[in-house]
Order: sequence, then C-alpha cells, then structure tokens
Amino acid sequence: MAGCTCKRSLRQKHIHWPLTCGRCGVWWPGLFMVPDRVWEYYIPKQHRRDVICPDCWAHIVDVADGGAYQAKFGGPQPILNGFGEG
Repeated sequence: MAGCTCKRSLRQKHIHWPLTCGRCGVWWPGLFMVPDRVWEYYIPKQHRRDVICPDCWAHIVDVADGGAYQAKFGGPQPILNGFGEG
C-alpha cells in the first residue's frame, strides 16, 4: 500500500476458522434456530453461546424430556444462508 508505514511482518493473513459443534466437534454443522425459551430450557447456561449440530440437538432434546418442551414451544427451523445443510 502506498504511504503505509506499518511493518509487513505485523500483518496477519486471513485464518480460516470453521464453525464446530460444541458437543461432538463436527465441522460446519447444519445451522438452525429455535426460540430463545426453548434454547434456554435445553442448553445449560455455560454452553448457550456454542453452536450445536442438528444430531446433537436431537439427542439433547430426547434425553432431556423426549421433545415435550420443544413440541409445545417450537422446534428447530433451518437457516437458509449457504452454510451447512440449511
């Protein structure tokens, strides 16, 4: 860059950092949304900022209550944005 006084050695190239499921570690899980109250019901507070893949979500819901709460208040809806399966 013309006129740039910064040292080139301080620049960093783009680092590709994939999304991973916070439970099983699969890369680029299919993205989905659930209502906040449903997410908060099933996901412990310390993991609510994690990404969860659809398979792990189904497992968590099944183990917790067989899906009763999500059946009442809303289940996963895919996100159509070019990532994952959605």
